[in-house]
Amino acid sequence: AGYATMVKQLVESNVFLALGYLTSLILVLVYVNMFPVWKFFSTMWDSEVFDLIPVIVTVGIIAAITVSTLILQLKGRISIGKRSIILGFLLCILGLILPDPQCPAKRIHVAEYGFLSLVVRWTMSFRLQGRALLVFSACFVSILGVHDELLQGLHPARTYGLRDMAVNSLAGFGGALIWHG
Repeated sequence: AGYATMVKQLVESNVFLALGYLTSLILVLVYVNMFPVWKFFSTMWDSEVFDLIPVIVTVGIIAAITVSTLILQLKGRISIGKRSIILGFLLCILGLILPDPQCPAKRIHVAEYGFLSLVVRWTMSFRLQGRALLVFSACFVSILGVHDELLQGLHPARTYGLRDMAVNSLAGFGGALIWHG
């Protein structure tokens, strides 16, 4: 009971919420600065293998979520919103298809922004519930995705584009729907 009381006090004091939002912003900065890491790995592997890594990571995460959700549902611990999850997966798949074929590493944004939507949703869940939580968390992640691309545009060696913003937004909305379901 002591731990629950402490968490409740933190949430009520807004410190906890500020930390959640700060974590979200830090994740965006980490995502923006992943380019050197990707560039390093691209020199180590054949481009055909390297181009598949974002897809494999995203599909692996989706598969893990699906399996764990089904196990929890079978055990009676949760109920799931299948339509929400299916729509979220479809948006994530669209996010995997949409990036410029000349820069397939951008597909990793689907996994990144899907995860970011979980962090944002969890943080917002202390104040919002239901559809309001879905809408506000998806919109906030989408705004962070646009912000990510604008930050990249400021860097002389990086580019940004509307397609990249769309991928980030699709992944944010897809992730929010999956977590909502």
